[in-house]
Amino acid sequence: MKYLSLLTLLCWVMYPSYGQSTHLGGAVDISFEKGRLESEFVLTNLPQHDLSLSFMLHSDLTIKRISLNDQKISFTKTKEDCYDCKVYSIDFPKALEPTDRISIETGGKFKTFKPGQNKKDYKGNIVNNYGILRASEQAKWYPVIISKGKNLPAFLRKYSYTFDLRATCDCKSIYIGRGVPQASGGHFVSKESSKDIMLIAGDYEWKEGEKAIFINIMEEGLIARLDSLFSSISAYYEAYTKIDMPTKYVMAHLPSDHPRWGGFMTYPTIVNVQKSMGNRNLSAYLSHEVAHYLFGDVYQAEGNLFWFYLESFAEYFSYKYLLQHDPAAMRGDYRRLKSIKDFVRLDQVTKFSQVTSTARYIIGPFQLLALEHRIGEDRMLDLIAAVFPKLKTSDDGYRVLIDSLKEIGLEEDTIASIEAELFHHFDPLSYDFVETQLQKK
Repeated sequence: MKYLSLLTLLCWVMYPSYGQSTHLGGAVDISFEKGRLESEFVLTNLPQHDLSLSFMLHSDLTIKRISLNDQKISFTKTKEDCYDCKVYSIDFPKALEPTDRISIETGGKFKTFKPGQNKKDYKGNIVNNYGILRASEQAKWYPVIISKGKNLPAFLRKYSYTFDLRATCDCKSIYIGRGVPQASGGHFVSKESSKDIMLIAGDYEWKEGEKAIFINIMEEGLIARLDSLFSSISAYYEAYTKIDMPTKYVMAHLPSDHPRWGGFMTYPTIVNVQKSMGNRNLSAYLSHEVAHYLFGDVYQAEGNLFWFYLESFAEYFSYKYLLQHDPAAMRGDYRRLKSIKDFVRLDQVTKFSQVTSTARYIIGPFQLLALEHRIGEDRMLDLIAAVFPKLKTSDDGYRVLIDSLKEIGLEEDTIASIEAELFHHFDPLSYDFVETQLQKK
């Protein structure tokens, strides 16, 4: 790792941290021959005046050395819960200052699967499937500082970084974070702070379209269809919210063997993990993932209803798009809604994990559609603008929702009716208005 240390120092000297965001610099070396991921990261612009910090790192990676201003310091592994990862703590001899920098040297083997073997794959893996190495932000392939004082478990309290990383690999293409893939020795820089940094490496091809960069997707007809959908979905969300959507996405096809997993988003990277990628369900899939720019980046979920505010709001926007452009794509979800048996009362949720998959992706989005049906689109936008900022300071996401309904001007009896008919129990008749909209096309 000596050459990495030199390169890390060079990166730090040539590219200082930007603005007030904590900055992640350094070098990454990927070896498919050895199945190893070796890195040396340099963190600068750290939280000032802190005497300690904690960070997460994937369980398959080990820490070789941590230095403060080139002086080796000790660290401890904590017992804090961390899915896919371990939590480490560093105590400093004195409070951090603006010029301090922390170097963290890591290394470890990544799992390589033969085609058809990785049937339990998930986003938290650092894994080589079908000759492509994948590591999302959930895999924590880089040290992720844990934000303090939030009502969430450690693995959801991710820190935002600007970054400046160089990467080497015994492969053809490397992609880190955003932009286009590069060859070994590539330089990846972002002056925009992000909680999500994706790594994709392997002997894949890529193309740049009008609205997206396509990784491991080479069929011209599919690229044209995807480009058209990105344009249509972004235009719809911009017209509704008056919020500028990204000018360019990254769409990656990274095949996996999990039979019930379709994909995920590590903004701005949208990943499809199906074995083969065709035109089926693309509008429903992309409209949800693109909505995560709004609900996940612009508006950030917190607290006990984390999954409701993150996933249900994104799927609600997806439903709105589908009702206008492809109603047939949500008819299956509407049929599932009518036979719901595991209704989750949001006012009774105390832990974020109690919001089940069905509640996140079916019940919640339809509740929000029904709420909009009662109060109108303009007030729904007012509600979104009012409710999300309050989540940072409250432990009760449901109370924040009701208080925000009052703030945007709803009468007490209207709110009581909404609570009784939408949130306190499940009544299929509350969603019959969707039936008419589904018959439009």
